Amino acid sequence: MKLLSFGVVAGAALLGLGILLGVKAPPANAGAFVDFSCSSGSATTPCVSGAITGVVSKSGTTTYSSSGIAVWNGAQFSLASPFDFTFSTNGTAAGTTATITGTGAWAGYNFTATSFGSLNIITSSTETTIVMANSTWVLSPLAATKFNGGQAIDTGSVGFPTIKVLVGTSVANSVDVGLAVTPEPSALVLFGPGALGLLGLVVQRRRWHAA
Repeated sequence: MKLLSFGVVAGAALLGLGILLGVKAPPANAGAFVDFSCSSGSATTPCVSGAITGVVSKSGTTTYSSSGIAVWNGAQFSLASPFDFTFSTNGTAAGTTATITGTGAWAGYNFTATSFGSLNIITSSTETTIVMANSTWVLSPLAATKFNGGQAIDTGSVGFPTIKVLVGTSVANSVDVGLAVTPEPSALVLFGPGALGLLGLVVQRRRWHAA
């Protein structure tokens, strides 16, 4: 009986802590879709006047790298300042890197890709499309304040970095990076034992009434 009572008290405490950490009031951007993009034909970003800033360099047939490409996020960050999107690839997923670095008002809000599941480079007569799919990203400490405690973010099922480069030039025609923030697991871990403790409390009370 004492052991059951202790389990009930501990479970109830964990349940309360789980609720406090996020089950009851999750972070505002938990589970958010974060889209960084820029297109010379977009009416919703500051890129409407012409080509995207920055350059894309090519070496050989499958090696690309970029510098100074400005992308924007108007949902979670507003359009006050751009982010700098930088990538490089040697034509393989393992040899691909990418970062999104905040500037101006968003300095310190950074995203870094830690892995890519696949890489596709598709070339037509007018442009080359570089698709970096199933990527996993991590947040800088400052960005983590907006996105669920710094949990890694994965774009495999929602979106992926796509860069379109005009053939024969170093001009990026469009850039789109879609990131899906995964739920913070800590509160769910605490919620499970807490729920079991609450169930124990119900069972024990029924036994008391039956007696």
